Amino acid sequence: MPTNASRSLLDALKDFFRSEQCRNDILSILPTDKSDIANVITLTLNYCKLLEYDFELGRLLWDLGSRARYFFDKLTEAFKQVALELSDYSLPEDITTKIKIIKFGSNRSDLVRHQIPNCQDRGHFICFHGTVIRVGTPYVFDATRSFECEECGAIATVTKSSNMERIKLKPTRCSNEDCKSTKFRSMKETEDKSISLSDYREIKVQESLQRVTSNNLPRSFSVILEDDLV
Repeated sequence: MPTNASRSLLDALKDFFRSEQCRNDILSILPTDKSDIANVITLTLNYCKLLEYDFELGRLLWDLGSRARYFFDKLTEAFKQVALELSDYSLPEDITTKIKIIKFGSNRSDLVRHQIPNCQDRGHFICFHGTVIRVGTPYVFDATRSFECEECGAIATVTKSSNMERIKLKPTRCSNEDCKSTKFRSMKETEDKSISLSDYREIKVQESLQRVTSNNLPRSFSVILEDDLV
């Protein structure tokens, strides 16, 4: 079915999850007994189903480029809302929903890479075929942490990405415009309601030996995995 441009992305994705392609898949993972509800509900989604349902909607993921994370956020939000609709009982509002996508990029030859990605691939999703030769230790880092101004007590929040995992960040100025203090106290986890923890792991991937030309050694590069990928 063609996507109606007047609909929001969230509404379009909710209609997809309500369709025959996904409805039964969602019902199959919902426990029949309310007491069996887990803290996390995970749906395995064949990406080809989204393309078959609405090719333009599925292709939007590639068109967003570096903003594709927005698409995944809306996809997960739509799944959660439809799961709440389809359940025979009331699911907790704070239940966590996750989506594991399969067949993602394998049907797009222009996205498949057998050699190390280059600068032209920056900001784009690609499907790399290679061998994992090293797996690092998983870590948990505080992606979001709050600090309290020692002078006025105002709260300032700092957000960092996984490539800054070992760097301790502090606010550079107070969130209170009338306060000029630059001294902050890191709030304890029990005090910090905005704290956000993320899983983090680094792996090393090597080009496949079968794809390397003669007299050349396979090259490798590091990949950072976060959250569900860890």
